[in-house]
Amino acid sequence: MYIKMKTIVFSIVTIFFLIYLFSCASLKPLEENTFRDRRDGRIYKTVTIGEQIWMAENLAYNVGSGSWNYDNDRDNISKYGRLYKWETALDICPKNWHLPSDKEWKELELNLGMSLSAVNAKYRRGLDQGTQLKSDINWTIGKGTNESGFSAFPAGKRSGHTGSFSTAGINTYWWTATSMGLDYAWYRGLSSDSPDVYRHYMVRSAGLSVRCVSDKLPKIKI
Repeated sequence: MYIKMKTIVFSIVTIFFLIYLFSCASLKPLEENTFRDRRDGRIYKTVTIGEQIWMAENLAYNVGSGSWNYDNDRDNISKYGRLYKWETALDICPKNWHLPSDKEWKELELNLGMSLSAVNAKYRRGLDQGTQLKSDINWTIGKGTNESGFSAFPAGKRSGHTGSFSTAGINTYWWTATSMGLDYAWYRGLSSDSPDVYRHYMVRSAGLSVRCVSDKLPKIKI
């Protein structure tokens, strides 16, 4: 009788232990360099550059009006994310994230070695900062080293005037949160034929990509 009871107790303990292990496995957190957008469950990679935490992928949240798939093709979402007009981009980032300002983009560029004089200029600036930002795949020519971990893909853009899509595989463009006059906003761009970073402004109705930056500072590992 004692042996039988001991066997039953052991079996019960074993069952509860297995349940505990299964529960722990199911509650396993995401990898350190990822986060989940609670709005649609999509998981994004992140990268820490200097004192900023950036999304290492283009935002792909479907807000409906004011956002598009490149060429209206759903297959392009997983490859390039979505394109957004500026007013939509301002409020599209997940909770605890935001659309980076022109100044925050400058901070990123300075951390990649761009000079202070270059970072405040317009048009093509810097030396190899664009190459550091570009991924080593999906570019038709001029692939990057992705030394920064930013993993920039050539997502193209949507015209704010005609609604046509262009330059996927060749160029990529991201909105900043900084306006320029009544109808324009600053953006950043990378091109297949250039190792630098383009800074200028574009009409707000254009569709450009979005990279969000975290509201929080990264944890310093000692």
